[in-house]
Amino acid sequence: MRTVSRPRAVAGIAGLLAALALPRAASGDVSSDRKQQCLAASEQGQSQRDEGKYRAARESFVACSREFCPAIVSRACTQWLREVDDSAPTVVLGARDKAGNDVNAARVTLDGEPFAESLDGKPIAADAGEHVLRFERDGSAPVEQRLVLRAGERARVVTVTFRAIDPGPPTVLAAAATPAGTAAGGKSEAPPAEPLASARHVTAGAMALGALGVAAVGGVFLLQSNRDKDNAATLREGLASNACTHAATATCQALAGAVDSQHRELNVATALFAGAGGLVAGAFVAWFVWPKASASAWIVPMRGGVAFQLSRDLP
Repeated sequence: MRTVSRPRAVAGIAGLLAALALPRAASGDVSSDRKQQCLAASEQGQSQRDEGKYRAARESFVACSREFCPAIVSRACTQWLREVDDSAPTVVLGARDKAGNDVNAARVTLDGEPFAESLDGKPIAADAGEHVLRFERDGSAPVEQRLVLRAGERARVVTVTFRAIDPGPPTVLAAAATPAGTAAGGKSEAPPAEPLASARHVTAGAMALGALGVAAVGGVFLLQSNRDKDNAATLREGLASNACTHAATATCQALAGAVDSQHRELNVATALFAGAGGLVAGAFVAWFVWPKASASAWIVPMRGGVAFQLSRDLP
């Protein structure tokens, strides 16, 4: 590989300027504008070559090596063109599908600029330095490959594997966007009928029946309390005022027993009616506001009455 140092390039430019300064007759039929274009292309090509932009430098040297350029310029540019071809790194692009088969119908960009329209296995000249190759193919996800090309590196093989575009996320989004109870074709479907022996039906029915039973028992105690109240009233009518203050007669003892029984049975009836009300509330919740989590209820006997407890397991 041959290289040209900057002092030599400067000397070459000075020689070119001296040649272009010759009289017009010495340049034959080459016009002054073409001479300037050739000189500008030669200077630009040398700058591009020194910066590692071999592809652009090659185009400039091709432009200044044309036959209508001055002979000294054309010879120099032709020499520099050969040196650039020797120095420019080349890459051989390749791609495979997921089955391992070679793919040639693909597009490639180099640092965002078009680089190859197909993968024919031929080396392609590139510039030295760090680059990003992007391979694109219809129906496949793009693939990017970073690499560093060095001056004089020949036929650097770069091969990638295409992967099919995953259709999963759009399908999930489409399913999530479909309202509940709506078929994929857009027709509304009735929700499945709830079985008669479902947990909601069983729980609500059991609570309702329990409320009826507890209320019935409370009604019995309430009736008995009213009878004791009537008995106490009858005993009071047969006694004189303050008759039971100092003497504990049989009538007074019967009156005291009737009053105590009335109060006790009234308290039991009140507690039972409260428990029945709790069961009715639980049945309402179970029927109309049935939670997704499991629910359960208990009636806990307590001193002087009962307590109703409703709980559920959080999801």
